[in-house]
Amino acid sequence: MLRVGSDVVDVGPAASHPDARPVSPADEIRRIAPLLDALSDQMHRVSIDSFQPETQRYALKRGVGYLNDIQGFPDPALYPDIAEADCRLVVMHSAQRDGIATRTGHLRPEDALDEIVRFFEARVSALRRSGSLPTGSSSIRGWDFS
Repeated sequence: MLRVGSDVVDVGPAASHPDARPVSPADEIRRIAPLLDALSDQMHRVSIDSFQPETQRYALKRGVGYLNDIQGFPDPALYPDIAEADCRLVVMHSAQRDGIATRTGHLRPEDALDEIVRFFEARVSALRRSGSLPTGSSSIRGWDFS
């Protein structure tokens, strides 16, 4: 994909849809390691899509250009590692607070927009306070429809 003109390739070592089976961080790392080896000269164009902090730390150490977390980086213990890395974040909202998605949620349709706005205000603020998201940088907001 990168050879044919993609600016960034987003690699997810595990599915996150409601029917997906859980994948351990060790298995996620085992899955992405060969790809990161092959793309070692293009790491600034690689995004790793994982909500597992251990996988995220591994990707940061490898020098990926982006981390994409469908849960929006809920673990503040990861923030110092993010702050030290030269990595952009894809901060996403999920009604699911941890693990893979389920078919049930706590959100009522009439409350969804307010919940999403509150989530991003709190999360972006926490990331900025920690130095993980520089002031003035833009955040990428999205939903996972897989």
